[in-house]
Amino acid sequence: MREHLGDLMPVSMLDPIKYGDTPGDGAGITVDMQGFDSLLIGAQFGIEGDTLGTQKFYVEVEHSLDNPASPGSPLSWEDCADSDLSKHVTGVNTGTLCLVDANAEAPAIYWTTYRGGRRFVRVYINEEGTNTNGTPIACFGIKGHPHAAPVAVAS
Repeated sequence: MREHLGDLMPVSMLDPIKYGDTPGDGAGITVDMQGFDSLLIGAQFGIEGDTLGTQKFYVEVEHSLDNPASPGSPLSWEDCADSDLSKHVTGVNTGTLCLVDANAEAPAIYWTTYRGGRRFVRVYINEEGTNTNGTPIACFGIKGHPHAAPVAVAS
């Protein structure tokens, strides 16, 4: 068996939080892809707090170019094209990783790989409907194919 510690870098993309009990959508944490050529994105849903159906959650993937006026920071966020993701949901906004709208769909982990060429990537949670108790959601990324290995991983 091989270890991959020096080839992969885990990153938080959305800290675990309960969505739906207060109105509003949520932008995730920016991932800088400089020095890496691949990114696996995972969205983890906990046990739903209410009956899902009219209450829905969409996890979208957005990307951005480097800002020439402020190098090392995103220029402007855009939804990824469906072709930028290895797995996506059709019939909703482009770049949608998953749509969770039924109790049988949570708890679960949904994943995709980002294939686009932009430097910055983040997830964005869109919620629809009303919910009393909320549903816990967290997102993570695993950067891979580093330009220089081994990579330093915080413990």
